[in-house]
Amino acid sequence: GWTALHWAASNGHTDIARVLLSHGALVDDIAEDGGIPLHLAAYNGHLDVLRVLLEHRTVDGSDTVVAQCSNRDKDGQIALHDAARQGHSEVCRVLLDHGALVDATDNDGYTPLQLAEK
Repeated sequence: GWTALHWAASNGHTDIARVLLSHGALVDDIAEDGGIPLHLAAYNGHLDVLRVLLEHRTVDGSDTVVAQCSNRDKDGQIALHDAARQGHSEVCRVLLDHGALVDATDNDGYTPLQLAEK
């Protein structure tokens, strides 16, 4: 099932996401259904939650941004695929600014741009 962070990301609850992360919630947790908090925020266009997730650092201080932008769901998609498919251009820009790969292909061979055109 989903964690509280999955629900906060999906529903745009920025402050809740921030509190959960400060208390040890895993920013890159993958749910049984393949849901990833960053993907859920991107898909639903929740820019503020997306920024909180991208700015989060692990307890040891290492940067997790590149890893987050590269996390793939069960369909082989990164968060940029989700944002592009839903037409969230500002979310796409932020993801690209944080290192998301514009030419990443999913399990079916589609790039985010190709999904945006559908």
